[in-house]
Amino acid sequence: MLLPEGFIYKGSAPSAVWCYHDAEGLPIYAVARHEAGTLDPKRKAFVQYRWDAGEYLPGLAGGTLPLYCQHELDTHVPALFVEGEKNADALRELGYTATTTPGGTGNLDTWLRARGSDLERFKGRTVYVLPDADKPGRKHARTLAERLKAAGADVRLASAEAWAHLGDTADPFDFIKEGNGRAELDALLEAAPHVDVSTPEPTEAKRDGKPRLDPAALYGFAGEFVKACRPYTEACDAGVLFSLLPYAAACMGADLEAPVYFVGAGKHHCRLFTVLCGPTSEGRKGSSYDPVRALAQIGADADDGREVCASADLDTQSVLQRPRTPNSHEGGLSTAEGLGFRIRDEREVGRKRTKRGEADGEPIIDPGEPDKRLLIVQSEFGAVLRMNQREGNTLSEGLRAFYDGHTWGPLVKRDGYQTTRPHVNILGNITLEELRELLDSCSIFNGFANRFLWPFVERSRLLPRPPRMNSEILLPFAVRLREAVLGARGRVFNWTPEAGERWDDLYHELGKRKITGRPGLVTERAAPYIVRLAMLFAALDCSPALDVQHLSAAKAAWQYCEDSAVYIFGDGFTGTPEARTVLAYIRKNRNRHIELRELVAYVRPCRDGVQTARELVAELAELGFAAWVDRNTVRLAEGGRDA
Repeated sequence: MLLPEGFIYKGSAPSAVWCYHDAEGLPIYAVARHEAGTLDPKRKAFVQYRWDAGEYLPGLAGGTLPLYCQHELDTHVPALFVEGEKNADALRELGYTATTTPGGTGNLDTWLRARGSDLERFKGRTVYVLPDADKPGRKHARTLAERLKAAGADVRLASAEAWAHLGDTADPFDFIKEGNGRAELDALLEAAPHVDVSTPEPTEAKRDGKPRLDPAALYGFAGEFVKACRPYTEACDAGVLFSLLPYAAACMGADLEAPVYFVGAGKHHCRLFTVLCGPTSEGRKGSSYDPVRALAQIGADADDGREVCASADLDTQSVLQRPRTPNSHEGGLSTAEGLGFRIRDEREVGRKRTKRGEADGEPIIDPGEPDKRLLIVQSEFGAVLRMNQREGNTLSEGLRAFYDGHTWGPLVKRDGYQTTRPHVNILGNITLEELRELLDSCSIFNGFANRFLWPFVERSRLLPRPPRMNSEILLPFAVRLREAVLGARGRVFNWTPEAGERWDDLYHELGKRKITGRPGLVTERAAPYIVRLAMLFAALDCSPALDVQHLSAAKAAWQYCEDSAVYIFGDGFTGTPEARTVLAYIRKNRNRHIELRELVAYVRPCRDGVQTARELVAELAELGFAAWVDRNTVRLAEGGRDA
């Protein structure tokens, strides 16, 4: 960027000047930006200059301009495409190789017609496209991504959701200005899906303050699977992720050779109870499990001796044949006795009658179910909550025992049984309305609810004709999952030194959580669940220990579930309209600090005064929204202490 002193135009000094160069790095053109109210009273204006005999003169000499900073587009590193020179410079200052097409959104089609061949220099290279948050910006990014893909580039289209909360026209520059740096951008780029020009364009859903999934949760095997599913499903990333994790956890088992983490005299196995919560139909709760079901089917086919893929070689087949896919049951979860019977131990159920008719012959053995791994898929979890409300039903008691992995069996006079070292994992679906209505106080206070993760899910894109997700796509994941399960056998997990220090700090932070009300009660098992999630990420990573990246992924996944609980159960409280107005504003701006004076200005149409804003913040805390307020560090004005 050039200094603006030499670009005074009609008495107006520009706010910024950017220079374009030829392939050798010699200047050929400059564009100066003038803010609204200078050259144009209502909007920003741009003045173009040509390089002529050692100086810049107003106007162009004709022709179409090249890419911004084309002489710096190193062929050995990934390139980032953004909209506008300001965004490109912000990324270049962080060490990225960044560029933009000249003229912004309105000039893209013209530029592509004149100089679209310039994109061929990116053939075989990795290119990231970062869109602005507005609709024209997203369309601009998609068009450019498709042209780059057609030119032979490996294109990955990042999501604008990371900065959408900063405003309708927010962009990467605003994201960086907010305080985000290379680490946050690297995570965003890592999560960016590959572009396939044959894939229908995804339409982003409007978030409206709903919980957002941190890209850190899409780590390793699980993250790669979620990204691979994007072109084939309307389900959001969180839906696919939290459908995959219970299945992967079920694969790990809880027998004497299963991966384990010891806590004093207790222990944790990779065991998850998860219920996807979302709107009716449009939540895409059921379709979130479809890719996972297809993945499990590949394993089941291999177990039954069927060829899983026409292109599968013998080595692949042999890997898939061990260990077996865990048992699964879809629907019909009604009693603890029925659940326990499904994975009961071997037992004697009687004796054969002798020739004289006496029942004292050889014992009759019920083999039971040797494999205690079981995934319950309950598409209508509201039925489970209704069962909990029936007098005498033991389902809640049984599920709490199965979550802990305790040996369980009904106490009956005859035909008794028990299940030893059960490894039950649950994936359920429920609408928000059902959940708020049916999850009663007893289930909340007796520990039933806090044994579940309650991630919010919704449709994230519109795919009128999603392509088929065939076995060739899923087979590599099936092979890797089996290898991870084999590699985790006999593993006793512990933290690496660095991860252990971070876990110690996080554990103390969790002890200071200030989430109250129903959101706080259903998220009381933060520490155990973070450990279980970290174990699962490490096992899928074939890692011998719990490392920093596994803790980060687990924390991000848990954070999404915690934010979902606040969003889902918090809305079940009745607050004043002003308090809800403040809550909506805090959610919209949740990734930055909010000062109390800012809240005062926002709610002033409702009521007035700093004291009123203090009262509203206090009201939110009483209603169970303290986490949102505390996490955003709402500060009292005029030297007040933190709220």
